[in-house]
Amino acid sequence: MKRIIYWVFLSGCFLGGVCFLFFKKAQAYQLEKYPDQIEDRFLVTPSKLDLQLRPGQKIVESFQVINRLGREQIFEIIVEDLLENSSDKKKENSIKDWVDLEIKEFVLGQGERMRLSFTINVPEKLFPGGYYASLLVVAKNRDQKNENIELVSRIGIPLLATVPGEFEEKGIISKLETNRYFYWRGPVEIFSSFQNQGNVHLNPRGEIAVYNFLGAKVAQMSLAEAVVLPNQEKNWKTVWQKKWLLGYYPVILTVHYGENFFSVKKISFWAFPLDILFLAILLLWIIHKVLDKFSLQIEIKRKKSFKK
Repeated sequence: MKRIIYWVFLSGCFLGGVCFLFFKKAQAYQLEKYPDQIEDRFLVTPSKLDLQLRPGQKIVESFQVINRLGREQIFEIIVEDLLENSSDKKKENSIKDWVDLEIKEFVLGQGERMRLSFTINVPEKLFPGGYYASLLVVAKNRDQKNENIELVSRIGIPLLATVPGEFEEKGIISKLETNRYFYWRGPVEIFSSFQNQGNVHLNPRGEIAVYNFLGAKVAQMSLAEAVVLPNQEKNWKTVWQKKWLLGYYPVILTVHYGENFFSVKKISFWAFPLDILFLAILLLWIIHKVLDKFSLQIEIKRKKSFKK
């Protein structure tokens, strides 16, 4: 009887282990195949992951890789730091070492999609603020002759994590200027920058308004959406496609960020079509000369007729 129980126990452990490994592997990735068109590229979704983390938490997230390169492709997953500051600051605000990847390299055929899961193990002691890393999906080619690996291209997924608490949302418009102060005619290039001075990432939403010398709004342009990490800066170039300009133009940039925060900056420029002015002056001068000559001829004729 004991022997039977022993063998039943061993069989149960074996089957349980197999089921556990199968279930774990099934959770690590899901592979699907679709008749996708060939576009000579691969796709990664989502473009970024916004995470809310709490100390001691363990969360599972996922992303998807789609092969539309038209060939079988080797892919590798790499976790890197996202902040571009000093090494100490990177270590303080990096979640690179918290990310656990079960699958780091795989092969996809044309039209295949793989959804991969990864785990984030959050430490117990953690201060409120932003923490960051990047998941890099790297496409590689293997040389059949010498079996060397060649990097083809890579796409990054920013991991933007926030630990709730009293963190600081602070930013300013660090630059607003045009490429010239005086224009003959458009277009007008407007350069702007926003600097994150807080300890959590920001999603600034900005609008540039242009007014004429009468105070009427003549143009409004939105800044492209962006994510600005702590102690970093985002630059924009906006082009006002207006050809004919005349007079004084104030430009006001308003950037909203965080919860009900905003920053405002104002500049101005002048515009006058000098080339048209020169042509107008030249035309008036020619008309004046023609009229003078015509008047002189009339005067000569009058004098001749008077003498007769």
